Amino acid sequence: MNFGEKVKLLREKKGLSPERLAMFTTSEKDPDGLTGGYIRKIESGAVKSPTLDTANALARGLGVPVSALIDTEELPDKIVKDMGSLAIKSFIENEYPGLDNEEKEWVKRSIQMVRERHKEKYQVEKRK
Repeated sequence: MNFGEKVKLLREKKGLSPERLAMFTTSEKDPDGLTGGYIRKIESGAVKSPTLDTANALARGLGVPVSALIDTEELPDKIVKDMGSLAIKSFIENEYPGLDNEEKEWVKRSIQMVRERHKEKYQVEKRK
């Protein structure tokens, strides 16, 4: 299943139209978010390689981690780890915009410690 198909499947499971999903893709950093038309293009495959910012916006709108949209099976472990770090950073930036850098770093380390304690729960499962 490709990226657009995953977006459409998750969107439909949540009972959202592309326009309604678009409303949930906004953030303090990107107050405009995505449009319903652009989401339709992604779902149809007309947009082949959406940016990581677009993937993060869609994941935020769908309430899922970005890894639920991106097929990490073929990616090297370092890239998957970097994506996890980026998702944490994005989460902190969007959910806690008023934190200073020291507080953001503390939250990031705390999340990483929890993930490390529950490593098997957060690992990407390989398809067999």
